[in-house]
Amino acid sequence: MKINLNSNIKSGNGSYFFQYLCAITGALSVFSSTMHYSWPTPSLPKLLGNNSHILLTNSEGSWMAVLFLLGCPIGSIITFLTVDIIGRKKILLLTAAPLISSWIMVAYAGVVDVLYTARFIAGLADGMVYTVIPIYLCEIADPKIRGLLGSSSSVMNMMGILLVNTLGIYFNIRVSALISLCPPILFLLTFSWMPESPYFLMMKEKHASAKSSLRALTGKVDVEGDLNRLSTAVKCNNRKKLNLLKLFKLSSNRKSLLVLIGLRTCQQLSGYTAITFYAQIIFDNVSSIPTLMLGELFPTDIKAFALCLIEIYYGIIATAASKFFQIVKDEVGIYIPLYVFASCCLFGLMFIIRYVPETNGKTLEEIQYQLGAQKPNDTKDCKSQHGI
Repeated sequence: MKINLNSNIKSGNGSYFFQYLCAITGALSVFSSTMHYSWPTPSLPKLLGNNSHILLTNSEGSWMAVLFLLGCPIGSIITFLTVDIIGRKKILLLTAAPLISSWIMVAYAGVVDVLYTARFIAGLADGMVYTVIPIYLCEIADPKIRGLLGSSSSVMNMMGILLVNTLGIYFNIRVSALISLCPPILFLLTFSWMPESPYFLMMKEKHASAKSSLRALTGKVDVEGDLNRLSTAVKCNNRKKLNLLKLFKLSSNRKSLLVLIGLRTCQQLSGYTAITFYAQIIFDNVSSIPTLMLGELFPTDIKAFALCLIEIYYGIIATAASKFFQIVKDEVGIYIPLYVFASCCLFGLMFIIRYVPETNGKTLEEIQYQLGAQKPNDTKDCKSQHGI
């Protein structure tokens, strides 16, 4: 059955229905990716047990967990290189392939090398998802509901962790993996019907498609004002010579990079990933990923590059924190890494109070000015490059 995007079109102020629908169906990719991310929590104890069909050492179990994190930077780099060529929607849809194939590999793995490969492939998908989903959500969202739409990813993140742990309690590894195929398949079937980002369509000079996308997303018949604004934003962005060093040269971009690196550091050194991977082992013997802020703090021309760097850093710091936990726990005792994580939580609180800007209710331009970006002389002509 074909979904009619124009069914949302109304006169007057329009409707946010399709924006909510895009956010929810798009966030199913986060749900699916997070299930892979949290899979070691219920599965590691089974694989490390004497009755496991694949006998693992503690070191092999640790590498199986963190290979997911090593795949994240590669996926992020792939997205950075292709997101402005093939589109935000298509990149998200492409993640379904590694998400599905890796669950099949987990279900039928007979040796540890297959598990290693499955985890790395799932990490590739995760890096792609968390690089493109902030861009897509910011570009389709009305500023009034951008925060709410961004929170859909955080909700799906927590639901993915809950589901994979619940499955691990009641089913063996093969059955859990086969059931886990349902979310990425559902994502593929539902998100395929959602509109592409109108900003990307304007970049590719597909004006008719951009107009159709805007009508569906806003629920309005008359979108000429929004279309002209997007056209102006694209022209302003095209006038800027692509300069990746701009990420480090401009103080506002440096501050944004510092904030997000700081948040990732606080998140991982609070034990978020290590405890997620080893939760069941800890209890037998932190917070959601800041997806919305990833999409808010950088201007459009360097956003993909900045998010790529953040994902690379995330993979490195998360791997280091997870290996630190496993090595110190085995050699000294579990209390040492927990003391370190607790200390990092206090540091994280001070960092957030001091450096992280409040973005609630602000346009993306206002956030940039708060970070120290200079207002352009032609501000009137170069309005928001994101959102509806």
